[in-house]
Amino acid sequence: MSANHAHESRAAKIVRRLAVPIVLFWVAIAAVTNATVPQLEVVGEERSAPLNAADAPSTLAMRHIGKVFNEFDSDSSAMVVLEGEKPLGAQAHQFYNTLVQRLNDDHEHVQHVADYWGDPITAGGSQSKDGKAAYVQVYVAGNQGEALSNESVDAVRRIIAETPAPDGIKAYVSGEAPTITDQFEVGNAGAAQVTIITFAVIAV
Repeated sequence: MSANHAHESRAAKIVRRLAVPIVLFWVAIAAVTNATVPQLEVVGEERSAPLNAADAPSTLAMRHIGKVFNEFDSDSSAMVVLEGEKPLGAQAHQFYNTLVQRLNDDHEHVQHVADYWGDPITAGGSQSKDGKAAYVQVYVAGNQGEALSNESVDAVRRIIAETPAPDGIKAYVSGEAPTITDQFEVGNAGAAQVTIITFAVIAV
């Protein structure tokens, strides 16, 4: 038996003898890193980058509009839609005014509320022909795709959810920024499911 073969045999015996401690050691390493190192989904959520190029003509134009009118400095906006079973009346307007006030009070997430339905001069342009629906455009903080934009969309949705609506009236949040936020959240949930399935397949 050669010296190399004898050395390999001794190494194999040591590994076989310490198999359980070695496995436990790597399991402990995995557990510690999993508990101390931020999860990929969390890092992605906190460090998400804007989707639109900062120097794109359309992005520059939108920011210029916000700057000229002193209203907003991001490219994120959402539409809050009110829909009633009957033509919207005084109760709907009161509900709408409350929403607008609460949105304007959130200076951290909301930069501007285009209150057209609250102005008799412009109300007709933001209401459906049958009078059963109306909308208000909300410009939120953070560029589309950024963590702040997603947080702002969630804040708008929370305000809508926490504001009691009159019977027969519902409020919805739509628009580009909410759509991107939804895609991001669904993608994160899908990634978590894929990870679980992958571990299950490996374990089997």
